[in-house]
Amino acid sequence: MIGLGFVGLTTALGFSDKDYLVYGYDTSQDKTERLRKGMVPFYEPYLDEKLNQYMNNRFHIVDDLKDAIDKSEIVFFCVGTPSQADGSADLSYIFDAAKSVTECITKPQFKVLVIKSSVPPATTSECINPYIESLGFKVDEDVGLTNNPEFCGRGMPGAIL
Repeated sequence: MIGLGFVGLTTALGFSDKDYLVYGYDTSQDKTERLRKGMVPFYEPYLDEKLNQYMNNRFHIVDDLKDAIDKSEIVFFCVGTPSQADGSADLSYIFDAAKSVTECITKPQFKVLVIKSSVPPATTSECINPYIESLGFKVDEDVGLTNNPEFCGRGMPGAIL
């Protein structure tokens, strides 16, 4: 799970709750240290309990992105896509994350990359796919690429867990 904000953390713990082993990575050391201490920085019912239940069990916060990518089959991108002045989505965080992740993939390892960040329709095929291919990875041959739109709302009981 790349990005441990609301979408990334709830998704990671939801998968942990379904018996999947999940590695979580975030560029914010402050955020990861707070999470390691069991402190959830936003309100979502029962999330703090799930964090403490699965921390270092089925959910591991990692500092070494390469180690996490090597151990994973599927990589979820849950990073910010803030609106720009013209209303379009700022994809720079997705592009930075994709670059970091692909630098960790050793061919012929096949990884499935899942865009869970909020992006406008066709962004994955028209923007992210060409970007990943510009990094030297042929989509559908070297990596898989798909979009899993996030529809969770803060404070919606049972939205993820």
